[in-house]
Amino acid sequence: MTRLGSSSSGKVIESALPTGASTSALQTAENTLLGGIAGMVDSAYDYIGYTNNATSDVYTYKIGGSGGTTVATITVNFTDATKDTLAANAVVKT
Repeated sequence: MTRLGSSSSGKVIESALPTGASTSALQTAENTLLGGIAGMVDSAYDYIGYTNNATSDVYTYKIGGSGGTTVATITVNFTDATKDTLAANAVVKT
């Protein structure tokens, strides 16, 4: 189970990949992107914060819950507000 929390809105989004998701035809693009992004984080984490901006999505990985220490931030950039096309600097890890 992947749990995404947004500290500004208080909303939590939960997403679970089905067994065998890497080959499942039912796997969604969102779950594929989230799984790929999570693979970029090489530190332990127990919380993922999500911020939805006009032309980017920011995932903040923390240890110690929502108020804990940030171990990584992944920003996914899009060419415009439709978020249909990834920008040239599509994924940035800090």
